[in-house]
Amino acid sequence: MRSIDSAENFTGLATPSCWQPAGSACDRWDEQMLAWKRCQRRAGRSLHHDRDSVEAARGYWETVWHHQPERLELLLSRLKPAAGRTILDIGSGPGVLAIPLAEAGAAVTAVEPSAAMLHVLREKAARRKTPEIKCVNLRWEQVIPERDLNSHQPFDLVVASLSLLVLGLRESLLKMRQVCAPGGQIFLLWSRSHNLWTEELRWLYPELYGIEYAPKPGAELLLQAINELQAELDSSSQKDFQPATNEKIDVRSESSRRSQKFLSNLSFSGGENLKSSPLSAHRVTSQPLRKYLPEDNQPASKSPLAPERIKAEEVEFIYRESFCSKADALRHFQDYFGLNGNDLRRTAIIEKFFRRNLVWRDGVWFLEHPVPALLITWQPA
Repeated sequence: MRSIDSAENFTGLATPSCWQPAGSACDRWDEQMLAWKRCQRRAGRSLHHDRDSVEAARGYWETVWHHQPERLELLLSRLKPAAGRTILDIGSGPGVLAIPLAEAGAAVTAVEPSAAMLHVLREKAARRKTPEIKCVNLRWEQVIPERDLNSHQPFDLVVASLSLLVLGLRESLLKMRQVCAPGGQIFLLWSRSHNLWTEELRWLYPELYGIEYAPKPGAELLLQAINELQAELDSSSQKDFQPATNEKIDVRSESSRRSQKFLSNLSFSGGENLKSSPLSAHRVTSQPLRKYLPEDNQPASKSPLAPERIKAEEVEFIYRESFCSKADALRHFQDYFGLNGNDLRRTAIIEKFFRRNLVWRDGVWFLEHPVPALLITWQPA
């Protein structure tokens, strides 16, 4: 693993050459995420295939625990010590992180949009006699901290592991900052824009659906967005708390006027209404940035700008799924890609995909590929 300076410029690596949207990194993230969601709908695919049923949620638990231990070990090692700390797990799934963290002594809140995933989380926690985990059955975009997290915030640690399928990245990041305790940390694990799985999808989508594959935004763009947002927070904090004159300034009204000038967040319903309307049609009035800054008369820093608080590690883990037979794998991927089992042409394409990707080892068929990612650590205040 290589440590990456947060100021490093990833612009040239962030996305394929077809992506050239203007604006902030948050805007570019939302453009790309919206394009990806539209692509899935054009293909007739569910956006949350692995969340549709309790059976699928149990399968996800088994897959991660048995075949993807590197990812769990990486995150658990960074989140220690957990005892006595409050932890928010965004997109918790069936509790692959939340349960071991609670067992280590943390007070854990799990935010997860899938009722099936939370059912399995509670099921596994009860079987292991895990300390209580507070569960919030909402998308992160839907969460209102004062209503849904109440006495459980602020959190010492906020973590989102491969779960940032959000439209409205700016608002989502600001909300994480809002619920993070002073001196707390936010951990974001997200894959890079270029990986073997994305390359497979680039040839599969034209073959299966007759459309070009639009990839999700990558970790390089996420890191750039956090750097831009933190710089803006630092700048706004200094303007709010260090007036240039001896005159008294109404901080809230000044911040509000400033926010109307250069802040606009995206607020989406999760992508349910993704027809041909332009991205700008989804824009709403933003919350003032003041909401996310320290309380009045509490300067964020004595220096002109707060010290560097964003770090990133270049990491790689192996994604693995196991199948007892090729027939089992075929049924899985027909379901995954939303295909009819009687479609011989598309079945032949999946079999070609198998020849490129399935590996026979120890009596089991495996689909496995490396996932290059960034683990971003953000200490916002």
